[in-house]
Amino acid sequence: MIRPNSLYPLLLLAGTLVLASCSPALIISVHDDYSSDIAFSSNPSPAGSALMRRFAGAGDASGPLYDRTAVSGGISAMGIDIETLSFPSGDGLSLTGRTASTGRIPGGALFPSPSTPGITLSLSPESVSAIMGNLPPETRDLLELLMAPVLTGEALEREEYRDILAAAYGERAAEEMTSSTCTVQVRAPRPVHSVRLTGPDSDTIPLENEGSTVTAAIPLDLLLTLREPLNLTVSW
Repeated sequence: MIRPNSLYPLLLLAGTLVLASCSPALIISVHDDYSSDIAFSSNPSPAGSALMRRFAGAGDASGPLYDRTAVSGGISAMGIDIETLSFPSGDGLSLTGRTASTGRIPGGALFPSPSTPGITLSLSPESVSAIMGNLPPETRDLLELLMAPVLTGEALEREEYRDILAAAYGERAAEEMTSSTCTVQVRAPRPVHSVRLTGPDSDTIPLENEGSTVTAAIPLDLLLTLREPLNLTVSW
């Protein structure tokens, strides 16, 4: 049986991404010593909130969706020291934190560039699995419900995954997922002179480079169906 409280940390990583029509955002502010400030926010739509509550067994719509202690523990296990943590409107999630070194993030998801000042953010099945390995074992039950290929290892195209979600959870949930993007922003300590995005459909991802800030708008269905790494390298 799924124990609801043990699922809450994963909702941060997966549920809010799959079901949020108000697109989630991740901001990484890197310092010269490669310590980083990290901010994440997501506010699910009413349909997304209802579906996440169904997954978690949190039937009381007036009660909080997240368990603060469980969320804090899951984030800390990923090498992030939490500074602020809040739950806007009950179902949203907003956090800020700091990691002493980019290399602390599990699975090599964030690491310094070897030959020039800069970092690479690597999103892949391997880095996702490493992050999930720091969360409670019961989270696997929710992973199976989400059926995200990046987590299950199944080779599915984006449209195939969308059809599976529609069949399982309805057209509205599937449409929200395919129309949503995850905004990833890297803020460098100095002006950026080089940006490179490589991986599946990387040439279709909007990328902005303004001074010391790089912003990528990654479609959620692309993230959730990754079979190969999607790497964002920022040099300064």
